[in-house]
Amino acid sequence: MAGVDDPYAKAAMGYAYAGWWVYPLRRRTKLPVALCPPCHECRKQGAGAEDCTACRCGSHDDAWPCHGYRSATSDPRRVWQWWTGPFRGHNIAFQPARSGVAVIDYDPRNDPAFKANQAGKNIPIALDVLEERLESVFDDTLRSWTGGGGLHCFFSTDAMPDHTKIAKHLEGLAGIDFLHDKCGVVLPPSLHPDGKRYRWDGTHQMQHLPRNLAIDPEPDPPPRPARAMGTAVRAFKDAGDAWDRAARYCEAALTAAIDRVATAPQGDRNNTLAHTAYGLGQIIGGGMPLDENEVVDKLTDAYTQCGLTHREGAPALTRNLTQGKRSPKTPDWFRQ
Repeated sequence: MAGVDDPYAKAAMGYAYAGWWVYPLRRRTKLPVALCPPCHECRKQGAGAEDCTACRCGSHDDAWPCHGYRSATSDPRRVWQWWTGPFRGHNIAFQPARSGVAVIDYDPRNDPAFKANQAGKNIPIALDVLEERLESVFDDTLRSWTGGGGLHCFFSTDAMPDHTKIAKHLEGLAGIDFLHDKCGVVLPPSLHPDGKRYRWDGTHQMQHLPRNLAIDPEPDPPPRPARAMGTAVRAFKDAGDAWDRAARYCEAALTAAIDRVATAPQGDRNNTLAHTAYGLGQIIGGGMPLDENEVVDKLTDAYTQCGLTHREGAPALTRNLTQGKRSPKTPDWFRQ
């Protein structure tokens, strides 16, 4: 089944089910995908990138992520359509703030201390200085290595007051940026332009953001549990396992549907096709890994096998598949 074994599609779905807002990038880059034709027209008329409702792509089911992080979504159905359709094999990024996450980005290429250490000196690198300043050990939180040799440290912002202002850049620490709002962060298994992959480092649980990183922080809020992700990397893996189970479920459903339509007796062929197409449409509408083009192709072969003509079968197939998508239905375990 198209897309089920694609590592990008599986990873993107895992992130979406963990509550992270993701969007595709161009292959082997950190750049957003190209604009769709309506977006080009919209820009010509003076609309800015921040105005996602000014063109079709912000409001339609087949929306393109033409606005970078502003187009991010945690909707599994949209994510599935993107990474198994026009953006199959594309890099993955997420918008931290909407995901309840903040990221410390360390790039050793911009840290003079790191370069000096490579030349034989022993100077604390910027990341070590930051750990000491914040009294926080970054080794204990969720981390990923970037394709460019840097490090991303992920922190939950769930316990932070919504109005807290957080530093955009950290004074005097070369090579370190704070990534939270109005930005995107590349995620594994994306491929860097240099040819190296982003990858997770261990299976650490995402820790709360150190409060002394904030500018003029408010008093500590009442304790709240961290985002219910458990150990973050394990949550992504569990989501991937659920996705594999869903793929097997969809494959069995499609196989059974093909058999029912292909063997439908005369006098019940149209009714069987209608009910079967409607049921598969519900599965597609629910965001499960069932490829609509594959469904149409397989059911077309099936209804011709049972004796229906294209003039009889094609309209019924299209109509009932569309109606089913408007009434999505998925197993309880798929949404857990």
